[in-house]
Amino acid sequence: MQNNTFYPLAMLAIIGIAFYFLYSEYLSPQNIDFAKYKEVCEAYQNAPPGTYSDAQILSLVNKVKYILPGELNTLTVPVEREVKTCALELASRLARHAGDR
Repeated sequence: MQNNTFYPLAMLAIIGIAFYFLYSEYLSPQNIDFAKYKEVCEAYQNAPPGTYSDAQILSLVNKVKYILPGELNTLTVPVEREVKTCALELASRLARHAGDR
């Protein structure tokens, strides 16, 4: 009975490894346009309250946290630091806004 489950699991492992090698370069930080993220983040910061929903702002913050998971002081590229700083400021604004309710 165990031999019957080995082949499907092995096939899934091979497919998973293939996808990792196919798409890992596509998802790497070198292929991300951080200038666009900075532009959007600054637009969210400078917009009057109510222009963007909390869900939209939180979505951007979560994407930045996923793309740049490290601490702010570990980032060496200036635009990455600016994007992370902007996202952290938006996150703190959301936290203050949630506390006001």
